[in-house]
Amino acid sequence: MPTRPGRSPNGCSPRSRPRRRRAATGAGGSPRRFSSYGAKGATALHGTGVTDFTWTRSCPLGGEVTRTGRGEYGRTTLRARPDSVLLHGQPSEQTVWMSHGDAVTRAPGGFRVIAETDDTPVAAIEDPQRNLYGVQYHPEVSHTPLGGVVLDAFLSAIGARRTWTAHSVIAQQVEAIRAQVGDGQLVCGLSGGVDSAVAAALGAEGVGDPLTCAFGR
Repeated sequence: MPTRPGRSPNGCSPRSRPRRRRAATGAGGSPRRFSSYGAKGATALHGTGVTDFTWTRSCPLGGEVTRTGRGEYGRTTLRARPDSVLLHGQPSEQTVWMSHGDAVTRAPGGFRVIAETDDTPVAAIEDPQRNLYGVQYHPEVSHTPLGGVVLDAFLSAIGARRTWTAHSVIAQQVEAIRAQVGDGQLVCGLSGGVDSAVAAALGAEGVGDPLTCAFGR
């Protein structure tokens, strides 16, 4: 969904996250350092962090986050290392969608910095030995043209099975509803919103007539 520069794709403005900023920095905006997980915990972790990987990956593993005063919101030029695992074969300069105030200024030990911008020295990191990857930008939005390529590279890197489809999720939920309801009755509170309408549709597919929808506002 297109969004205005200055706001993240989920509609959050930079001012809506002051608590995170305080948690990331010390008195006077000085950087706060974070201790790392034990080797066993870090080695067992396989995953990626998107946009706020400063918290989910960099901080707990020993990186450094600083309030630089140069937040990035909207389209930003990224300088990437195409010889990396996550950004392999991609152009060395590309457009990405950013939405952050703080920045990772020092990558955790064992990580390689694979991308930067003018205001973000650590815009993407990776540690292929532990299958840990992080990007500061949003690869999931259309404003990052090569975002899908990044996500595809991540799935390949961790050896993920690509069995997920929208249809398979529907089938799984319908079967789960049938198994739980059995021969009983099912009541669905229907507000008219998307979530409850989808729940009602799944319930109807799963049990049919035993479903009663109660509409309320």
